[in-house]
Amino acid sequence: MTEPIVAPITPPDPGATPAPGGEPPKTFTQEDLDRIIKERLAREQTRYADYDDLKKAASELKKLKDAELSESEKLRSELAEWQQKQADWETERTTITTEHNQQLLKAEVRVQAAGLGFIDPDEAYLLADLTEVDAKDRPKGVKKALETLAKNKSHLLKGAGAPGSPANVTGKKTASDDELLQGVRERYGIRAPTKTGG
Repeated sequence: MTEPIVAPITPPDPGATPAPGGEPPKTFTQEDLDRIIKERLAREQTRYADYDDLKKAASELKKLKDAELSESEKLRSELAEWQQKQADWETERTTITTEHNQQLLKAEVRVQAAGLGFIDPDEAYLLADLTEVDAKDRPKGVKKALETLAKNKSHLLKGAGAPGSPANVTGKKTASDDELLQGVRERYGIRAPTKTGG
């Protein structure tokens, strides 16, 4: 059996008026206290009954967001990878196209140089000023560049300068060595050596 528990009583104030009806202080048994505590706990538990469910739902939502971010990051990474591959392919295509155009240009120069009578068409390719030549597809302007080279460096031509020969691109009579030497002397103010008699 349980003993009744008496609530603490403060001694009455002599100047205070007693409570109306003069009720005696309430007393509770252990069973009453247990029942009150259980009721209060039950109320609190019902108040937070969905706390575990909410906590679980929040955890699942976080997992879904993390998975979504991971998928998004994965897609971004794949996109960046494909963009890099595209840039690499474009660079490779440009390199191949440039090499192809250079080979076409060299072949065109060699064919035209041989037709114009150059001794060594490869040398003509190396010496010709090809900056004005359009090297795409079928190179244009090669003949003009080679004619300029032939005019400036006629010694690269077969038969160097005989009038009417295929090597004489300009069709003009070329100067002899003595005439060339005389022109250089005049240009630079050099006197011709005098011959001394013996």
